Amino acid sequence: MTHDKEARAWFFHRFYDFQPDLNTSNPYVQAEILKIMGFWIQLGVSGFRMDAVPFVIATKGPKVKTPVEQYDMLRSLREFLQWRQGNAIILAEANVLPETDMEYFGKDGDRMHMMFNFHVNQNLFYAMASADSRPLARALAATKPRPAAPNGGFSCAITTNSISAVSPKPNVTSFSKASVPTRTCSFTIGASGDASLRCSG
Repeated sequence: MTHDKEARAWFFHRFYDFQPDLNTSNPYVQAEILKIMGFWIQLGVSGFRMDAVPFVIATKGPKVKTPVEQYDMLRSLREFLQWRQGNAIILAEANVLPETDMEYFGKDGDRMHMMFNFHVNQNLFYAMASADSRPLARALAATKPRPAAPNGGFSCAITTNSISAVSPKPNVTSFSKASVPTRTCSFTIGASGDASLRCSG
């Protein structure tokens, strides 16, 4: 929480103090988000990347001690998009564990179209650094079952080498000997389980 001298008011922020949070629990804020989406859809965009999804959909306010994810908000965004641009997608950035990710897709595949696969991403770096492919194989198996919906699946954009969620915790010394590539790769797993890897750089 930060006090703005010019506005003479306090505001919440999850990240930097120059990035005040929107109170997405407020229905008027949700309606404004849909208006902004509608504006860009009319200009012809074919999809949206939704950053920090768990924080965007969490309940907010001075009396909220334990935030709760409002998953129905994701369905509302999806419905709004599908009615206006049937072939557009929402790509979610949500660093969550495999047992939670179906909440973001929806059991019927009616929420997010795609998600960045942080679980595979982190275990891929772990596998390369440790010369052990088993963590990657386990991560791929854990995130394979997807909703039977068009465009449903994971995209793994390898732009970070964080291993914060890798389990079991790796031996840190193994990473000092590893040469992590600087190329940017996109690893995609489709709804049918088919996988593809594209790299550039």
